[in-house]
Amino acid sequence: GDGRSITELTDRANHPAPPETEIQRVTGARITAIDAYDETGKGQTGAVFAQDATGTPGPYQGIQLFKPAFSPPSFRPTPGDVVDIAGLYEEFQIPGLAFLDTSWKTPQLTGATVTLRLDAGGGAQAPASLVLTDLWLYPTGKKWLSLLVTVEGAVISGPLMESGGRATYPIKFPGPGMPPVPDDGTKPVNGPTVTNELFDLKQVMIPANVPVKRITGIVTIFDGFHIAPRSAADIEL
Repeated sequence: GDGRSITELTDRANHPAPPETEIQRVTGARITAIDAYDETGKGQTGAVFAQDATGTPGPYQGIQLFKPAFSPPSFRPTPGDVVDIAGLYEEFQIPGLAFLDTSWKTPQLTGATVTLRLDAGGGAQAPASLVLTDLWLYPTGKKWLSLLVTVEGAVISGPLMESGGRATYPIKFPGPGMPPVPDDGTKPVNGPTVTNELFDLKQVMIPANVPVKRITGIVTIFDGFHIAPRSAADIEL
C-alpha cells in the first residue's frame, strides 16, 4: 500500500510531526491487543493497539487507536489481523491531573477507520525485546508506548497491589546502582508496574524477588510506565 508506517508518525528523531488536522493513512499495521477487560467497572474498554507488521519489531512501532470505527461496519478486528488505518494523529495527555507532567503523552490515532487487509495474516505479531531500564525515565520509555514488548528476568519487588479495581505488581530496578533521575526538567515517573489493564491479573500469582522467565504485554503510561499482559499466557514464571 501507499500509506505511512506507524514509525513515521511517532519517531520525532527521524520524522517530522504529522499535521494535526490532516488524515494520516497507515498501511499494513498488525492488531496486537483489544481492551475488553473493564478493570474499574466503569466501562473503560475498547482501546485497540496496533503496530507496524514487521519481523523485526522495535521502538516507535506501536500506537493506540482511540474510539476507532470499522469498514465495513460489521468488521471487528482480532489480534493478528493486518489492517489499514486512517485517522488524525495526536499525542494525548491525560487532562485534569496536575501531578502529571504535561510532556507525558501517548501517541494515538483518533476517529480512526480500520479496514481489514489480511485476516490474521502470518500469525501473531512478535513482541519487541524491551530494555527494562528505559521505563524509569519518560524520555527513554516513550518509544515503547503502545508497543507489544517482552522482557526476560524481571523481578517483582512486592505483592499485588489493588485500588479501585486496578491491580499492579511493582517491578524492581534491574540495577546496578539507583534508578536514573531526569536531567531535562521533566518530573520523574514512578517505577514501572505490571498491570491488569487488559486481563484479570489475579489469575496469576507472581512471586516477589524471583526473576520471572518472561513477561509480555502492551506498554502504557499513567504516573509511570506499565506493562499490560493480554492474558495469563503472557506471563511465564
